Amino acid sequence: MSGSAEDDLILEVVIMIGTVSVDDSCAAMLANSGIIPALIELLNAQQEDDEFVCQIVYVFYQMVFHEATRDVIVKDTQAPAYLIDLMHDTNAEIRKVCDNTLDIIAEYDEEWGKKIQTEKFRWYNGQWLEMVENRQMDEAGDHFIPDFYTDFQNFELGQTGYLSRYGAHLTCKSSADHISNHGNMYACLKSVPLYGTRSAQ
Repeated sequence: MSGSAEDDLILEVVIMIGTVSVDDSCAAMLANSGIIPALIELLNAQQEDDEFVCQIVYVFYQMVFHEATRDVIVKDTQAPAYLIDLMHDTNAEIRKVCDNTLDIIAEYDEEWGKKIQTEKFRWYNGQWLEMVENRQMDEAGDHFIPDFYTDFQNFELGQTGYLSRYGAHLTCKSSADHISNHGNMYACLKSVPLYGTRSAQ
């Protein structure tokens, strides 16, 4: 089997894992089998392939809805750290799935929640902060460093600080509808995203 054909087969397996992970018992069985570290290893190996990355992240997105698999992802693997890195990916759909997954993790785990909020702050406000850092003087020649920027540099996000936050409120759907909406994630890169939303269990 050629390398390309083998990759296609592996990709189909990843898609299947994402689909069956809708069911909590299947997701728990997969998590206990050690599939998460294997997917992270595959993510590292295929990090230049957007479709592989999107499908693997989608598996994480599915699994964080179930308590058993959520525990494995958050407490026993470095998946959240990889997801934080992928928040900055050039592919818009990868960023979207990462954001949705990280929002759920942030609600579930306080420590990761703080890291995720900090990284979102730095990322979404990065351009503004860079502008402030490069612009030492305004047109009048006065220093242009607001209290907010000083607070940020000192890691004291108090009353003058601004923090970008996302309130992702997911609505509950039946497994049948969920599978219908999520079934084939090839559309992730080729058309409008098909993933639906539902609340964490």
